[in-house]
Amino acid sequence: MTTQPEKRKPGRPVSTDPASERLPTVRVTPAQRDAYVAAAGAAGLKTAAWIKLALDRAVARSRKP
Repeated sequence: MTTQPEKRKPGRPVSTDPASERLPTVRVTPAQRDAYVAAAGAAGLKTAAWIKLALDRAVARSRKP
């Protein structure tokens, strides 16, 4: 007599994103938030992706001699 393994509930999908760290929460005004969300939408990006892109660009600018 063989027992079948129990079926597992589907869990969170495996992520291929190497990002595993978090930055502290940043407080913004409602107007700033609206502007960030609108800019992300205009670029066709999610807000988090747009913020990462904007920060990466700022870092690149600050490292130029």
